[in-house]
Amino acid sequence: MDKVMVLSLLLAIVIVAAAVKSVLKLFTKVLVYENERALLYRDGKFVKTLEPGKYWLWNRNIQIKRMDIRAQWLHVASQELLTSDNMQVKISLAVQYRVLDVYTALELVENHYATLYTMAQLALREAVAPMKLDELMTARDAVAEALTKALTPKAAEFGVEVILVGVRDIMLPGEVKKIMSQVVKAQMESKAALEKARGETAALRSLANAARMLESTPGLMQLRLMQSLNESTGNTIVFGATSNGLLLPSTPRKTDSASE
Repeated sequence: MDKVMVLSLLLAIVIVAAAVKSVLKLFTKVLVYENERALLYRDGKFVKTLEPGKYWLWNRNIQIKRMDIRAQWLHVASQELLTSDNMQVKISLAVQYRVLDVYTALELVENHYATLYTMAQLALREAVAPMKLDELMTARDAVAEALTKALTPKAAEFGVEVILVGVRDIMLPGEVKKIMSQVVKAQMESKAALEKARGETAALRSLANAARMLESTPGLMQLRLMQSLNESTGNTIVFGATSNGLLLPSTPRKTDSASE
């Protein structure tokens, strides 16, 4: 009797396990991570957005579309552009964005990445066209800010938030680079000449001030003479008397130590 009960129990366990296994096959386990969102479709129709977590879904004609919602970088390759003064430049961009509305980003446009890429190219052309080359070279931040303002509302239409737009590189033709380097060199030389002129002017001003001081206070020459005597070694100084009784030194002569 006991053997019959044990066998019956084992048989029941096997049957239940087989039934559970059969039932589990009817469901699909879906795990959604924190950095993504998933869209659930059944028979090709949107059902709902799956937030982070674990789901057991009825495995009957379902599809799952996932989307990474972390901030990402879009690198826009260099493109040739013309400024308002007909100068050709190549400019590349970096756009930081993230997907805010997964359903809109997947359903409203075929490829949100490619759409944002094209929009960035067009916005860059519109921003550069009215600018002159010198304005463009000195206003990179202004160009980036204008692109951010232009892209933000358009990207929001298909569920994407534009976080930051930056101008990566501005490349000029070889001839233009040569001309600009010559301009920079001329500016540096001009600044150097200006600083030299300022130094010479300051030296002349100091000499003029010294002359006025000696004219108003002749005794200063005597003090300077005493200082020269104190600092001089091995020299012979010949003094000459002026009309007002001041002693003025002539050119010092080196004393011949052998003759002494």
